[in-house]
Amino acid sequence: MKTLRCQMNGSHLFISLSLIHASKSASNCNLFFFFLIELNETEVEDQTAKVTVEEQMLITTINSMENDLVSAKSDTKLLREEAEKVNKGNGQICAQISAKQRKIASLESDSSTLNQTMELMQQERVSSSKKIAEKRTGSNLTGLEK
Repeated sequence: MKTLRCQMNGSHLFISLSLIHASKSASNCNLFFFFLIELNETEVEDQTAKVTVEEQMLITTINSMENDLVSAKSDTKLLREEAEKVNKGNGQICAQISAKQRKIASLESDSSTLNQTMELMQQERVSSSKKIAEKRTGSNLTGLEK
């Protein structure tokens, strides 16, 4: 009677064999052991193939993540540069707005000064017109008296 006991522990296969009948021929035993060795090698090859596939998947995942990281760093750099350009543009726009506000204030001051000057000139014209009118009336009165 033969007893075969197999135990799988992680990636290792443990096989224990008990031969009770020694009357069996040696060739049958050799064939049986050869089968067990082949079975063990096949399992090791299968396990190796699985590990290799897993390793390749992990390598592919790592490479993909590294590429994503490089891409993210590149995108971040581009966004920082763009933000810097926008901030610089905003600074230039603010400077232009400030310059235009100063120009508007200066023009408003000039306009106010010109309005006051025009009012004074109109008052002077009215005053001069009155004086001329008074002189005319005064000369007309003087001319009538002669």
